[in-house]
Amino acid sequence: MSSPDDRTEPNPPLLPLRSAVIFLISVVVGATMGVLAFSGGTSVGLSIFAGLAAAGGCLVAANTLIR
Repeated sequence: MSSPDDRTEPNPPLLPLRSAVIFLISVVVGATMGVLAFSGGTSVGLSIFAGLAAAGGCLVAANTLIR
């Protein structure tokens, strides 16, 4: 049996916390924008495009704001 001191360190996280928060914020903003665009009467394709554009813009903005 191995002693508790012989354990290896756990695997590092896939994404750092900062990156995960930035991606989460951009996904929420993009989804909200897509839903708002669709509820405003735009087609599904344009709503998806609006959501993706908002998510991309938010990704860049959140990256510069969260440092």
